[in-house]
Amino acid sequence: MTQKIFSGGETFGKGVRNANISDDQLVQMLADYRRRVVGGYRALLPDDIDSIPHGPSWVSTKLDGELWFLVKREGWLALINPKGRVIHGDLPVITAANDLPEGVILAGELTIDMGEKRARIGDLLAALSQGDEVAAASIIFCGFDIVELNNAPVAQPYAERYQQLQTLLPETGPLRYVASQVLNTPQDINAEFQSTVLDGKAEGLVVRHENGLIYKIKPQIHLDAAIIGYSVKTDQPHLIRSMLLGIMDKNQQWIILGPIGNIGDDQQRKSLFDQLDADKADSNIRYANSSGSLYNFVIPKIVVEVAVTDLQGELTDGTIPSTAQASFGDQGWRRNGQGYCPKMLHPVMKRIRSDKTVSYDDIRVEQVTPYLGTVRHSENNQDLKESTLIRRQVWTKETKGQMAVRKLTVWKTNKETIDPRYPAFVVNWTDYSPGRAKPLDRDVRPLADEASALSMADQLIEQNIKKGWQPTE
Repeated sequence: MTQKIFSGGETFGKGVRNANISDDQLVQMLADYRRRVVGGYRALLPDDIDSIPHGPSWVSTKLDGELWFLVKREGWLALINPKGRVIHGDLPVITAANDLPEGVILAGELTIDMGEKRARIGDLLAALSQGDEVAAASIIFCGFDIVELNNAPVAQPYAERYQQLQTLLPETGPLRYVASQVLNTPQDINAEFQSTVLDGKAEGLVVRHENGLIYKIKPQIHLDAAIIGYSVKTDQPHLIRSMLLGIMDKNQQWIILGPIGNIGDDQQRKSLFDQLDADKADSNIRYANSSGSLYNFVIPKIVVEVAVTDLQGELTDGTIPSTAQASFGDQGWRRNGQGYCPKMLHPVMKRIRSDKTVSYDDIRVEQVTPYLGTVRHSENNQDLKESTLIRRQVWTKETKGQMAVRKLTVWKTNKETIDPRYPAFVVNWTDYSPGRAKPLDRDVRPLADEASALSMADQLIEQNIKKGWQPTE
């Protein structure tokens, strides 16, 4: 059964990593869990811990790893991430789950066993990039929730789910539950934060309140970035509405970090306008603020310090945030491809850093790359392989003197192991009918493997090609 549902992948000790799974419905269900539950975490700064209601909360340390799911059903067992990547085979973290009942799905953090030392995301990524048995044996799965039990969704309160989790998993070993303690007041939670996080023992705390809210408490993150653009208030055009920030890589390439609107009072906004309006620069980049107005790009001269509650390395749908890369020179700003950059959450400008210069040393991209999940930084988009066309079919139909066209293409992207924004296969259905109000319609379906892609292609043909449609070259 395992060989039929999994395909591809690379050797990982005595197992396989980066395999694909043919069960698209399962992958969608895991992605929905991530979007619904993990995407709903409320980022909280230490100063705001008092806003947590009194009452039982299950408090655990925030592990610096990646969200994966342990799935055991229909005779197979594997670790699967929300994007459908699979780890399976004779690995300690997998074989430790052999005694679990079938029909179980557990959500947890995939990380590294570092003993007394704190594991970080870089340690996990390094292990996953290696294929030897030592790296494979270092992977551990720390479960924090039950998604399904006996092939049915688990909807009990977290107190009951956590109690069940403790009966399914041991406290230690390559497969374990996340240790939580029940705290009843914000004061107790703050004391735990002080002793655990501020002492450097953990990245932060995860607080699951009995009311269903989940809080993620981490220290504020401070960044230095350059102002590269600005927008103004429509009713007060001499006041800055928001600014666009950029950081730099070692090749002097710019990465657009994102916008910031919390920049101080009107006096500060007027002062910034006077400085930035005098330094407008040409740009072929179009970047809009939240109201749809385009940013004015400027000569990068000013460095600011920004505080954020978090840097989001994965979006709620499991994708990695991407942004424009750019260069700045005599011709102004020029777009130069696409790269990865975490999203700033709740950015606040703290001050202008007059002691900093617009240089790689002072606004380096490495300030943010540790927060990205499975990809650090795309330095050269030209490294991506060309896609391969594996199937193409076209049909035409003439009605009242007008020619309608329907076209199917199936592509193998050849990019899924290089860039996680790409699926392994893409099925594209194009429907052109000149008599419609919207003549051109497209349906694009990403798939994990060739069998699923070809099956989807057959379904689209069956649904859309009826009497009167003629095949053509």
